[in-house]
Amino acid sequence: DTMVLRSVPLLDQAAIDAVKQWGYEPMIVEGKAVPVVFTVTVRFQLK
Repeated sequence: DTMVLRSVPLLDQAAIDAVKQWGYEPMIVEGKAVPVVFTVTVRFQLK
């Protein structure tokens, strides 16, 4: 699941859309995939 922790309303959906396009590999512990929670900062530069 993806959620916004610090909101800039005009950019929230763009940040969510960008993150959902990224590829992820599962974390492996003792040969098994385990659930992980992590935070990603998405920075925008407006021109």
